[in-house]
Amino acid sequence: MDSVGVADDGPTDAQLRQVVEFARLQVQRQRRVDELTRLLKTATTELEAVSKHDLPNLMDEIGIAALPLRNGAVIEVNRKIVANIKEEDRPAAHEWLDEHGYGSLIKHVVEVRFGKGDWPEAASLLSYLRMEFKKFPINDKESVHPQTLNAFVREYLEKQSKSLADGDAEVEDLPSEIKVTELRESKITLPKEATELWPEKET
Repeated sequence: MDSVGVADDGPTDAQLRQVVEFARLQVQRQRRVDELTRLLKTATTELEAVSKHDLPNLMDEIGIAALPLRNGAVIEVNRKIVANIKEEDRPAAHEWLDEHGYGSLIKHVVEVRFGKGDWPEAASLLSYLRMEFKKFPINDKESVHPQTLNAFVREYLEKQSKSLADGDAEVEDLPSEIKVTELRESKITLPKEATELWPEKET
């Protein structure tokens, strides 16, 4: 590998070669993960073809629900009912349940979203609900959506970093209650149609 020109106080050629080798290793392991993921997906599809279709269909066809074997094994088909109501079908389905005495299955959740500056209105509504609907649990939960918090912290830290670099008034640190973690992950983008990161030996 050709020598890479760097400043005297920069990384050495040996260190750069080590970066290259780790990058090569990452590419190899990513390809291994991709291949295993593909194999797992294929194997899962093949398994489900037998366990959810071929074998149950055959046992239904010959009229058996279970087949005990001499070695103690038992081949059987378990059956589970799974129900679902599409959103557009909810009014009619709920009406049917209610009319047929199953209305208690339907749970009502009433939610009103308030902004931070609307706390007086929120407090007034909470007070009214707790007074008028005493037998129902009233939830009062303040939260910041995770994506909103992440965006705020990123912007805040960028602002803090720029302020320090420009010599402006120092921006206050975030409180310790806001936990900030920096996640790091290297990424290697190969050239189009490349099969290797680069040749093992350069000419």
